[in-house]
Amino acid sequence: MLLVFWEISGFMSHNETTLEALEIRPATQADEAFANDLLFRTMHEYVEATWSALEDQEYYYRINSFDASKTWIIQCSKKDIGRLTKTVIEGDCVFIDEIHILSEYQRMGIGRRIIERVIAEAQKLGLPVKLTVLKVNCAQNLYLRMGFNVTAEKNNRLHMERPLSHSKAFGA
Repeated sequence: MLLVFWEISGFMSHNETTLEALEIRPATQADEAFANDLLFRTMHEYVEATWSALEDQEYYYRINSFDASKTWIIQCSKKDIGRLTKTVIEGDCVFIDEIHILSEYQRMGIGRRIIERVIAEAQKLGLPVKLTVLKVNCAQNLYLRMGFNVTAEKNNRLHMERPLSHSKAFGA
């Protein structure tokens, strides 16, 4: 697997609240507690709606737990506000494993901006972008607006792909 680093800086929010600076940095092992807490805080509602059995919920958190080798921390004014975990599968796709933003920073265009950067990276590599999302997670609406298509429905998840040839404008 090949990992490609990129950064965002100087982003100004679409929201009335102006974000002074949005940056992304490679995660370190010191980010593990933040990333795993963020995973629980942003996903527990969807996980509980998807699986009633505690062992199934624990399994979800275990397989989606922090991996410093492919995670980036999203910051606003130097404060950790989110996590992006992605993998470049050489010759196949750029796969968004996880993207989570603290609730107080959601609906400000941050997730869209991060995904736009992943799409731009994938285009430079000549690869499509793929992801999975829980069927109950409303984030699927953002992905659809950004040109992702549902390619399969399996195990309570939608498998989505934004083909390399997709020409939909980001601002749509």
